Order: sequence, then C-alpha cells, then structure tokens
Amino acid sequence: MKKKACISMLLCLCLLVSLTGNAFAAGFSDMNGHWAENQVNKWATNGLAGGYQDGTFKPDAQVTRLNLSPC
Repeated sequence: MKKKACISMLLCLCLLVSLTGNAFAAGFSDMNGHWAENQVNKWATNGLAGGYQDGTFKPDAQVTRLNLSPC
C-alpha cells in the first residue's frame, strides 16, 4: 500500500512539473526593456511562443514562415 502511494505521488509531481515547465522558459535574456516583453513572456508561459536554445527570443529578427503549398 505504501508503495502505491509513493508511485501516485511521484506521478502527480511529474504531471505538475510538466504542466508548469513552460513557465520557467519565459524571461528571455534579450527581452529586458523591449516594448513587447510582457506579451512575449505571457505567450511563452502559455506555450504559444518559444525562443532559441541559447535563452534568447530575438524580438527584432525578421519573421518568416514555411510555405507548404504545392508549386
């Protein structure tokens, strides 16, 4: 019985960490003082935006999109 309780608690902890994992990703190193800092951090917290692996967002970089339509 004690083993099942420990496993249940561990699973709950893993679920909690996975749901809040994106909250720690917000706060990009190059967003301090940028006019869109608050909104970008909200998007990142909600999983709607992501940054680069080096911890930056590059807010003034050119935005492009992938065209998946046939030629």
